[in-house]
Amino acid sequence: MIQLPKLRKVNARTKPKILLISDDIRFFSGVATVAREIIIGTVNDFDWVQLAAALQHPDHSKRIDLSQDIAKETGVDDAYVMQYCHTGYGNPNVIREIVGIEKPDAIFLITDPRFFGHVWEMEHELRNKLKIPVVYLNIWDNLPYPYWNSVAYASCDLLLAINRQTEVINKKVLDWHKLFSKNNRTPRIAYVPHGSSTKYFYPQTPASPDWESYSKFASDFKQKYDADFFILFNSRNIRRKSPGDIILAYAKFCDGLTPEQAKKVCLIMKTALIDENGTDLMAVKRAICPKYKIAFVPDAVGTQQINWLYNISDCVFFMSSAEGFGLAANEALLCSRMLVAPVTGGLQDQMRFQDETGTWIPVDETLTTNQRGHYRECGPWAVPIYPGARVLNGSVATPYIFDDYTDAEQGAEALRKVYDIDLETRRAYGERGRRWAMSVETGMSSTEMCKRVVSEVNNLIEHWTPNVRSWELLKIESRPPFGDTGIVWKNT
Repeated sequence: MIQLPKLRKVNARTKPKILLISDDIRFFSGVATVAREIIIGTVNDFDWVQLAAALQHPDHSKRIDLSQDIAKETGVDDAYVMQYCHTGYGNPNVIREIVGIEKPDAIFLITDPRFFGHVWEMEHELRNKLKIPVVYLNIWDNLPYPYWNSVAYASCDLLLAINRQTEVINKKVLDWHKLFSKNNRTPRIAYVPHGSSTKYFYPQTPASPDWESYSKFASDFKQKYDADFFILFNSRNIRRKSPGDIILAYAKFCDGLTPEQAKKVCLIMKTALIDENGTDLMAVKRAICPKYKIAFVPDAVGTQQINWLYNISDCVFFMSSAEGFGLAANEALLCSRMLVAPVTGGLQDQMRFQDETGTWIPVDETLTTNQRGHYRECGPWAVPIYPGARVLNGSVATPYIFDDYTDAEQGAEALRKVYDIDLETRRAYGERGRRWAMSVETGMSSTEMCKRVVSEVNNLIEHWTPNVRSWELLKIESRPPFGDTGIVWKNT
């Protein structure tokens, strides 16, 4: 008898294949987290290839097949997720090689536009020779309008704006670009905010699958620090996150309590103790906050433990001078926790400021930010801090951008507002924030984020057409004057 080999089931369905260029989804940066959620949430609709980037990537030049792992996690039997690991975000030759092997239907970019210069330089080749449209999930933290990004935006066929201010910025910068560009293509712009997974971030109840483990963790943690009111800072130790101001505001908040009350509060700082882009937090603690409790969690912990830290906490605290979205704020809302944060960037989107009719305020050229408190009514889950100063910072790569600074006194006052709310009401406010974050109006859950990505990318692939010619003849003309740009004085 002849032993025939086992036949493998072949799924005749073909899905569009997307080449994602972003941080390696196996790592834990904010970009990697969002990229992972998008892949997991859309693997039933798309095949994914990732140019998986990292600083000094440990698997540089390796090809790693994650299909079985993703299929096991999602239940999608025909999942296809292939990684090409690289130190940095690649170069034209790397992209050409991956395109030649995988034949993607679109390229999907996630991270700062400064890291994709090689993509913008080859956009004509991608669109017209290789016939691949470019999608960019993008964000910008603040005004003034970053006109130097115009080439980046115009090099794309679909711009997905992570916060509502970015949507306005994309439109305004592209309008400016049209003044001197003969390119008649205008990318579609759509609002697609980040959305965390309710599978990993949720309020702990006796019905939760890990309730017993969480209860023991929470009991041990509270006993160790002998506290019953916890404030969580879950961000990187970098300057724009203002971790030193977090400690200073917390110290001032404790100063306003009675000694007995102050003994029962604790700040949890889930961040590195020392970072060259930030500060030495233990030194700050010793000098600024010697009398009060801070629980440092400097080591990498799993998603489950992060969920537990949110659930232990009574609020999540930001004092960032620039924050495009604030992923920790979204995660906290999904855990039904209150938010204390400055009115800046995407954080204000998560506060749901409303007008006199109760409508979520629009964001447009007339009101790109509520930083000055034009509207004061917001969701009860948020205690906003209105920045007292705007400083125009810049660098060669980013010539100008506003930083919104808040005073530690304001931070302390905001924390006191949360402290004075009874526990039952705090939880009720947090639950309202969770329901809103999961709603279609805001789209700040992974489910809604992925629905929008699938809809927008499918629409692009279905209707996008490359130029017939693989070359273009352009007449080089001078740009229109910018107006009063200033005079550079020279000593002759």
